[in-house]
Amino acid sequence: MDMKKPSSSRSERARRIEDRALALYRAQPALALSLLRQSEQLAPLSAAGLAGVAHALLAAGEWLEAERRFRAALHLAAQTPAVLDGLGRALYGQGRIDEAIDCLREAIDADASLATAHEQLGVALIDKRDYRTARQHFEAFTRLQPGAIAGWTNLGNAALCVEDTQGAAHAFSRALELDPGHSLALEGLATAAWLESDFERAFDLYHASLISAPGRHEARIGLANVLAAQKRYAEAVPHLEQAVRLAPGSAPVRESLGNVLVELDRIEEARDCYTRAVSLGAKNGLLARAALLMPAIAASRDDIRARRAKMEAILDRLEPPGLKIDDPLLEVGRTNFYLAYHALSNRDLHERWARVFRAACPALEWVAPHVARYSGTGGRIRIGIISKFLHDHSIGRTSRGFFDQLDRRRFEVSALFVPPVCDDALHQAISSSTDRAVILPHHLARAREIVAGLALDVLFYQDIGMEPFSYFLAFARLAPVQCVSYGHPDTSGIPNMDYFVSTELFEPPQGQQHYSEQLVQLRDVGTLSYYYRPAPRAREVARETFGLPAGRRVYLCPQALFKLHPDFDSILRGILARDPDGTICLIESGISAVTERLRERQRAALGGLADRVLYLPRCSTQAFVDLVGLPEVMLDTPGFNGMNTSLQAFACGTPVVTLPGEFQRGRHTCGMYRKMRIEHCVARDPEHYADLAVEIARDESMRRELSGLIEERSQHLFEDRSVIEQFERFFESTVESAARR
Repeated sequence: MDMKKPSSSRSERARRIEDRALALYRAQPALALSLLRQSEQLAPLSAAGLAGVAHALLAAGEWLEAERRFRAALHLAAQTPAVLDGLGRALYGQGRIDEAIDCLREAIDADASLATAHEQLGVALIDKRDYRTARQHFEAFTRLQPGAIAGWTNLGNAALCVEDTQGAAHAFSRALELDPGHSLALEGLATAAWLESDFERAFDLYHASLISAPGRHEARIGLANVLAAQKRYAEAVPHLEQAVRLAPGSAPVRESLGNVLVELDRIEEARDCYTRAVSLGAKNGLLARAALLMPAIAASRDDIRARRAKMEAILDRLEPPGLKIDDPLLEVGRTNFYLAYHALSNRDLHERWARVFRAACPALEWVAPHVARYSGTGGRIRIGIISKFLHDHSIGRTSRGFFDQLDRRRFEVSALFVPPVCDDALHQAISSSTDRAVILPHHLARAREIVAGLALDVLFYQDIGMEPFSYFLAFARLAPVQCVSYGHPDTSGIPNMDYFVSTELFEPPQGQQHYSEQLVQLRDVGTLSYYYRPAPRAREVARETFGLPAGRRVYLCPQALFKLHPDFDSILRGILARDPDGTICLIESGISAVTERLRERQRAALGGLADRVLYLPRCSTQAFVDLVGLPEVMLDTPGFNGMNTSLQAFACGTPVVTLPGEFQRGRHTCGMYRKMRIEHCVARDPEHYADLAVEIARDESMRRELSGLIEERSQHLFEDRSVIEQFERFFESTVESAARR
């Protein structure tokens, strides 16, 4: 049957309807779409009419039909930039990001003044984490449409993504010039202030955003982040609970609430939040974060074993083919930190987690270009020393000597600071004594590139497992020689970590089996650092200054409370039972819930003797040095000993009772005593530990003799050049070996 051509009158009527629709489609897309469909019933639409239909469909969110119409328009006309722009938007709406990017770039190539294409391309590139290129397109958009608030807020967010807080603040401020109460701009400016640690201003800006838009849960999350950054976690919870009420279907809200609950040691509630967030659309990496959760204070040995068994069962489900993770810092953001305090071997668990992360995120094992073609160093050996804690922290104090003492004729030393940086006196001292100080960005991929650009021969991690950034960075091959040592004395389980450097005075006979790395043992050194002897007290300090009880013998255990293994409770009970005039002094956690949980456990384990356990408030570094010189005896925590605390006690002659454990982390103080050739304070078993502590506390003459001996012989622990010399030989030999490989 022959198809009849439309009459000229019908065509003319269709054209008039189409023209009217095209005049309306931006302001009234629904009406325009209805008119265009009427026109289409009378006669085929022109290319402009098809594009108008497509744009109206875009406004209605009908992405697939919009794509079909845009393609039909392109078929009728040349590669019109506006139609390519629209097609790119339709593809983006369907989640076809790469196709959308290609189409939008084609539109911009045809017409660089097409502002909307720049805007949409910037948004798509943000999704691809190409923040720098996205920022360029948002800058182009604001040049073309300086009065569009969305352009400035997008530009501000892109600047935040590349950690340019000043650039972000400028963009958000421009948006606020256009609309002083714009909530998104206020939130963005608040985030920039938060990242600059200007917490007071950040709080005020988030609060202003809430006044402008009370229903925005994002501002509630921002307020909670500001409070959490100041460790005011309990105050953050109500804001997040309100955010949950405002947006019950928001995965980020649940995740943020979970993060704060973790810091309050409300582990099961946090795990529920993460699980709920995944059900609401959060990425599956959050399941790994939930599985990594452990309470700071274990209820009992059985509790420890049950939680580890539960973790192993979860690993059975997560191991390949399990998770897919794009950004482990954002999606996982945790480590197995508390496993080290269980007094059990962790090698298998760490290796299993490493396999999960390697399979879930192959990009973690990125290789620096210079490593692939490495044939040795042409001059000084380039060493990078990396940690988040290169400031007034135990790791900063144990690391400082490397920066000061490594021979600069043979070694070029770079300090790699993991953000955020704590700019205190020790940080400044390290920065001034290094050949190069590098503050890494927050983003893992960019940090890898920066470290690779240093072309290091040795990358020396001061700790792996204390925080997520250095843990996930350690999966990459950024230097031919990669090693870790004492900062967090547990194996990493990571294949690209070559060596664990220890000392023979710390290690048990079968130490190698505890490490996935090759174990290297320095000879006859009592520490693994060039440790500066703490300055003597400038004045006498009274016990009352710290609230220590007058007229009672004080047994001080100044370790972080999570080091107190449940088995230690029986030792404390033994000491208190043997010495009715004794008081055990601990130092409160920064998290009140952690302190209370330990109190509860001790009340159950010690009964009425728990009344003689005194919790002291936290204090400054100098006050801590004063404190460790006051008790009759200091108690070392079996399973995970002190390092800095024992050194600080020995510097002022305070006896430390210790019980060597099965693993290196439980043998530090014993190793120091071996170096000082002092045996009396090293216990054989828990009963002997309690006997020794009480004997030393009660016998003043014995205590004075021990104290004098410790003060005299502790010189072997401080500023020991042998530590530096042996590390230097280790660096040279391993670099030579890497070059041969």
